[in-house]
Amino acid sequence: MISRSFPRAGMSAVLAITFAASTVPSVAFAQAKAPAKPAAAAKPAAPAAKPAAAPAKPKPNDKKAAGAAFKAGKDAFDKKEWAKAKEQFSIAEETLPAAAAEYYLGRCEEELGNGAEAVKWFDKALGGKLKDDQAADAKSRTEALKKKPVKVKVTSDPSGATILVDGKALTEKTPADIELPPGSHKITVQAAGKKDNEQTVEVAAFTPASVDAKLEAAPAAGPAEDPFAKKPEVKPEETKPAETPKTVTIQPKDYTWVYVTGGLAIVGLGVGTVFGLQAMSQKSKFDDEVAAGNRAGATDARDKGTRNALISDMGFGIGITLAVTCAVLYFTSPDDGKAEEKKAAKSTTTWTIAPVIGTTPNGKGVSTAGAAALIRF
Repeated sequence: MISRSFPRAGMSAVLAITFAASTVPSVAFAQAKAPAKPAAAAKPAAPAAKPAAAPAKPKPNDKKAAGAAFKAGKDAFDKKEWAKAKEQFSIAEETLPAAAAEYYLGRCEEELGNGAEAVKWFDKALGGKLKDDQAADAKSRTEALKKKPVKVKVTSDPSGATILVDGKALTEKTPADIELPPGSHKITVQAAGKKDNEQTVEVAAFTPASVDAKLEAAPAAGPAEDPFAKKPEVKPEETKPAETPKTVTIQPKDYTWVYVTGGLAIVGLGVGTVFGLQAMSQKSKFDDEVAAGNRAGATDARDKGTRNALISDMGFGIGITLAVTCAVLYFTSPDDGKAEEKKAAKSTTTWTIAPVIGTTPNGKGVSTAGAAALIRF
């Protein structure tokens, strides 16, 4: 057999050639069968995927959309995702403005370090309908933010100078960034051999400030004093004996009895007025009873009116008397440090004050008609 006449190496070569020959037609057939197309590398790159369409913006006054955005913002706020919460609260506010969303926008801005924006949102929320606890918290946070220290950059020429704020030296040297509460501050920059540079800066909330100090050379010191130089003789000045200051004792005016009599006078006049009005009321009642023919009622009204008139007259009399007494005490009390002089020059003038008492027109009662004062010299 032919196979036996071939060596083993030749047999392997024949098998390899046979396998290659059988493979080439298959590949050629596949290439011939497939339609002509450009190489894969020559194909144009596939277009990039289009970005996902942005969600439709909620329409204004859409309560449902505003509520959903507010809820999403609150969830993010509770998770301390401040940026995401701010975005959702902003959507809720733009869709349907509400004080609650404005309050949380202020909280988000505060957490993100935007103090000025936080105060704006808090102020806007306080102008709307806000819960009491949120309103109190917004006011407290606004006050705290407005008092928050502001960065102030202090520079000097030359640098390395000492910084004093309101007279207190700081550890920082120029240039330095320091933080100061809002308000007016005096900043002093000092350096050896230089004049102090003092400036007043008005620090406003949320507004960084800067201070630039140009340090000038200090004036040269004068010549040192010679300790052995002869000093001019200084004659002692003649001293005059000190004058003894005169002591003047001023005695305050005593108004005790003026107040007492004045108060009682007011009471007396008040009693007279009250009972006078009651007497007039009884007089009107008396006339009505007489017109009605009620003898008993007229008698009762007359008796009560007479009694009230009597008390009224006495009240007015006593009140007027005490009022005059009050005036006399006021104008005759010693004062102005001349109490001793007034005691030495005693006046012989005497006053006698008494009410004037008469009877009522019907002769059944007593009535005061006023007060009389008798002056004797």
